[in-house]
Amino acid sequence: GDNIYLHFEAPVDGYLAVFLYDDINDVVSCLLPYRRDKCGSVAIKADKPYFFFSKEKNVLGLRTEEYSMGSQKELEINTLYMVFSKNEFTKPTLEAEEGRTVLKHLTFEKFNQWMVKLQAQDADAQIEKRVLSIYRD
Repeated sequence: GDNIYLHFEAPVDGYLAVFLYDDINDVVSCLLPYRRDKCGSVAIKADKPYFFFSKEKNVLGLRTEEYSMGSQKELEINTLYMVFSKNEFTKPTLEAEEGRTVLKHLTFEKFNQWMVKLQAQDADAQIEKRVLSIYRD
């Protein structure tokens, strides 16, 4: 039930997208750009601190979405993928479930194919992984 926040700074102008892999359901959800945004990635200015998923620290002027983490098991391991490049890129095609407000997502296999293709086409693309341990209260 704790909220998740992301602080991000880059040394150069570029573009960012953030994804969360849920290994229990084997899906990758797109956290950033936000669901209502029509862009494929978020423009980032060099040396400027960004705080994502927090309405209080919203510096982009975007409609911020806040996320909370929970677990159905005693311990759940998720992986956060931050994709950054100096070059504009587009997130992968995502699926949505009709009538539900869950995040748009895709399978890990399709996400991995997208990452490989992105890195083959864009030598500046960087993918940073952070493992998140989520404990049930």
